[in-house]
Amino acid sequence: WMEKGQSYFVGDSAFIQDMERMRFHVRPNRLNSGISQLHYNPSFYKELEEGVSMARWKGNSIVFIQDKNFSLPELVKIDYLVVGKNAINPNLLPVHLKVKKVILDGSNSRRYVNQWRTVSANRNIEVHDVADDGAFILTK
Repeated sequence: WMEKGQSYFVGDSAFIQDMERMRFHVRPNRLNSGISQLHYNPSFYKELEEGVSMARWKGNSIVFIQDKNFSLPELVKIDYLVVGKNAINPNLLPVHLKVKKVILDGSNSRRYVNQWRTVSANRNIEVHDVADDGAFILTK
């Protein structure tokens, strides 16, 4: 997450401690974005269980699911659902679950993304695939 010259970075400890990988993969974007302050593992981001985490950013709830054995907490309002590693069968997404947008990260297969596109058209769910649509940018 980036805002007003600050970067809030979430990553596993092995990646964060690998300065060469951070320099190669993350630093160029920070420089281009005018980032002057770095914050790791910010308080607005919580891991709920293995493969499921949640963030509150700019008044929005963002849930990340990367494990097929996930369970969403009851009564959670989800504005943006980020899915990785083909974790959710789009045909089994609960009908009562309303989200502003489903974001498919780069770890999903093309076949899986196409399956989401078919289901989303039938269920009127917006889908953003980072492989085709680029980085998802939340401006509000």
